Amino acid sequence: ITTGIGMMPLMITRPWAVRELPKILDSFHRISEPIVKETHLKRFIDVLSFFSGFPANGTIGAAMIYCLQEFHKPDASLAIPVGGSPAIVDAFIRALEKKGGELVTKAKVDEILEENGKVV
Repeated sequence: ITTGIGMMPLMITRPWAVRELPKILDSFHRISEPIVKETHLKRFIDVLSFFSGFPANGTIGAAMIYCLQEFHKPDASLAIPVGGSPAIVDAFIRALEKKGGELVTKAKVDEILEENGKVV
């Protein structure tokens, strides 16, 4: 009841918005799928969805609408590292190695050894 009462001003002033409410609360992937046909734009939407912590099919339309609206502000920009997302991985590896760590991939792990709260 409280939610309904809180919605009254919206229902009175913008009845069309109330009809669209289920769409903005739905998965943005489901909303955009019938509209967005270009593959690169679909991938871009998936990347933006990543910022919510979920894939596009788990990000609600309202979150994406807010995100997309931010790009239309006068000084808006999207920071992408030189070299793209692989550059981020490379930076993490450099930081790990700088601290004496080693990254090993595709290796079978039988046991993780720990001494004094640290993996050795």
